[in-house]
Amino acid sequence: MIPCLNTLCLKKAPLPAKLKATAAAGFTGVELWLEDLIGWRAGEVRHLLNDHGLTAVSLEKIAGWFEIDGDLMGVGDQDIEDECKKRLSLAAHIGIPYVIAVPSFSHRGRSATLAQGVDRFRRLLKIGRQEGATPTIEFMGQTAQINTAERCVEFLNLVGAGRMVVDAYHLWKGGSIQDFTLVGKDQISLLHISDADPLVAKKDHRDRDRVAPGSGIIDLKRFITIAKDMEYFGPISVGVYNPVWWDRDPESVAKIHYESLGELL
Repeated sequence: MIPCLNTLCLKKAPLPAKLKATAAAGFTGVELWLEDLIGWRAGEVRHLLNDHGLTAVSLEKIAGWFEIDGDLMGVGDQDIEDECKKRLSLAAHIGIPYVIAVPSFSHRGRSATLAQGVDRFRRLLKIGRQEGATPTIEFMGQTAQINTAERCVEFLNLVGAGRMVVDAYHLWKGGSIQDFTLVGKDQISLLHISDADPLVAKKDHRDRDRVAPGSGIIDLKRFITIAKDMEYFGPISVGVYNPVWWDRDPESVAKIHYESLGELL
């Protein structure tokens, strides 16, 4: 598998420092956020990645497309498709293959039917083919609609195309690690891995309660075993979005996450 780091693990560092720390730790891949790219041209980002020997495997993110909620991307509802196109185009110009598309946040009071979401994701895939980067859906355990691996597989089957991000944390939050076995290898774009703070009840868990792989209560050994059994060799990205790490030296944080992932692999 290809060891990657999500730059949100190093949120407060500038982009060059994030990439330097990621490469120095031993990662060969990186997941970027749109916020990382503010003030940078696509060509400049490509050069930074090349200088550090890193491959960008995804860009975070596209939101609001499912329920037509432009607020989630800072645009009007009627501008969602144009904004998705811009983000897919940006990823393509940098050389990033996937842009992560997150589903509905129904707690905002705006939702859509499954059929509407399917039609909208098909449209996203078409735009992606035109622009040169592919939207990939990530189910999230804390949402009320596509919150499990089973529901995401059902969604992709209805779409008839597309791939999904499988996040160990969201598997655990929305169901169980064993649900990973419901996903076909050809349905996976990339894997996300982090652990869960054992001092926080599962029902209360949020992204801020993630901890380094192997230091929490999620059965990540089982997660890795399932991936290996299906002969998955693609990216596996550490995503620990816990604010306690953000003020620390980015190189030391990246090293901890690389070593944690290495022990599991």
